[in-house]
Amino acid sequence: MQKAALRVQGLQNSKEGYGNLTVDKGHYNMLDFFVRSILENSPSPCDEIAGYLAVYLARKAIESICLGRTPHLSPADVCPAFTQD
Repeated sequence: MQKAALRVQGLQNSKEGYGNLTVDKGHYNMLDFFVRSILENSPSPCDEIAGYLAVYLARKAIESICLGRTPHLSPADVCPAFTQD
């Protein structure tokens, strides 16, 4: 961990320290589009359903790691807005 911290110390972003071997996961672009949507009063690139789904699946992934097994995912829990009562 210290070695990685030293590699990026004083740089503007971690890609400067790691070169072209890093993967662009789209976080910078998503944040840029999100800020732009606020400033220009336009639709957000991530709506409430996508936000809910991201948090829900992240929690299920953590649960899976902690318990050492695959958690149950039901369609109603994954996307409740699209299921009927």
